[in-house]
Amino acid sequence: MAFLFILFLIFFYTHFFAYSQWNNTLAGQSSYFIILLLILYVLKNQNHIYKNQLFFAPYIKYLIVIPLISLIPSYLIYNQSPIDSFKAISPHFLWLFYYYCHIKKIKEKDIIKAFLSAALFIITIQIIQQFTTPHFGLSYNKVGDIYVDIRNGIQRYRVDFNGLFTFFILYYYWELMQKQRKFIYLCIFTLMIISIYLTLTRQLIFALILIVFLNIIFNNNTKAKRITSTTLLLIFIILFYFYSDLLFGSFINMTIEQSGNEDIRILAAEYYTQRLIENPITFLFGNGTPAGNSTYASLTTYEQQELGFHTSDVGFIGIIYKYGIFYAAIFYLIMYRIYLKYRKRIPTFILMYSCTFLIVSIMIYPIYSNISYIVWSCIFYITDKKIQNNERISSNYNRNTCI
Repeated sequence: MAFLFILFLIFFYTHFFAYSQWNNTLAGQSSYFIILLLILYVLKNQNHIYKNQLFFAPYIKYLIVIPLISLIPSYLIYNQSPIDSFKAISPHFLWLFYYYCHIKKIKEKDIIKAFLSAALFIITIQIIQQFTTPHFGLSYNKVGDIYVDIRNGIQRYRVDFNGLFTFFILYYYWELMQKQRKFIYLCIFTLMIISIYLTLTRQLIFALILIVFLNIIFNNNTKAKRITSTTLLLIFIILFYFYSDLLFGSFINMTIEQSGNEDIRILAAEYYTQRLIENPITFLFGNGTPAGNSTYASLTTYEQQELGFHTSDVGFIGIIYKYGIFYAAIFYLIMYRIYLKYRKRIPTFILMYSCTFLIVSIMIYPIYSNISYIVWSCIFYITDKKIQNNERISSNYNRNTCI
C-alpha cells in the first residue's frame, strides 16, 4: 500500500511526467486537498513522532517555516496578496511527508520500488520519444510547442527531473554490484547511466563521472569490489576513447563556445544577484513565490519570456532570490551533518546521491520543486532509519561486551 501511495505522489507531482494534456487547474486544486490531508494526518499522529529520534526534523521545520516568511516581502515590495502567496507556497508543506513516513514506518524497499518504477518510466519515455515525436510529445511549453531541443544529435526532453529518481537507483544498484555481481543489477545500472546521459545536462553527467570515480578510488576495500570497479572503469575508458566525440562532442563544443561568450546562466546569475544586493530584506527573506496578477508575477513572466532568465537555472542564487539566504543554507547544513557527523553510519549510495546534488547545487538547487520535497523527505527518512539501526547495533554490542 505504501508503495502505491508513493508512486501516486510521484506521478501526481511530476504532472504524470510532464504529460502534455495534464490539467494544471484541477491538479492545483487537488494538491491543496492532498496537502490538507497530510497536515491533518501528521497533527493527529504527532504523538508517534515524539517517540522516535528524528535526526532531520529540525531542518524539515525550517524548510516549511522559512518560505512562509517570504509572504511579508512579497506583500511589502510587490503588494502581492498574502492569500495568493500562501497558496503558492503551500507545496512546502509536502515536507510533512517525512513525518508521514516515520508515522507509517514505511519500509525502505517500498520507497526503492517506487523510485525504481519512476526511473524505469523515465528511461522508457526518453527512448520512445526519440522515435515518436511529435505524435507522442509529453513535454510542452506554455504556448503549446513541444518543449524539446537537440544536443549531440539527440532530442532532449524535460522529463528527467534532474535525475532525482535515476541517480538514487543508479547508486543503489552500484552498491549492490559491489557486494554481489548479478546480471540484473548490471542491466538496471546500465539503463540508469543511459538515462542520465539522455538528460543531456552537462552538470549531471560530469557529477556522475566524478562521484563514481571518487567511489572507485576511496571505497575499494575488498578484492571483489576492486575487480568490479576496475572492470567498469576500463569499460568506460574504452568507450570514452573510441566514442568520445559521438557521446560528448556537442558538450565540449558548447563549453568552448560559452567560454568565449556570455552564457545565459551567467547573465541570469548577475541579474538576480544585482536585485538581491539592491534590497537586504529580500537577500535575507527572499521575494517569495510569484502568484496571481501581482507586479511580481508580471515581472517574473517578463524575466522568463523576454530575458530568458529562470531562477531554477541559477541554483542557490535563484533560491536565495525566492526564499532568502537562510533557506538556501539549509541544504548545505544538512550535507555538513551527513558527511561530518553520520558519514560512517550511512550507506554508500546515500552518500553518493547527496554528494552528487551538492556538486550540481551551484546551478541546479536540489530542493526546488514539489516532487523534490517528496523525494528528499524519503531520503532523509531512509537516512534516519539507517542511523537509528546503526546506533541500536552499537548499543547492543557495547552492552554485550560489558557483561
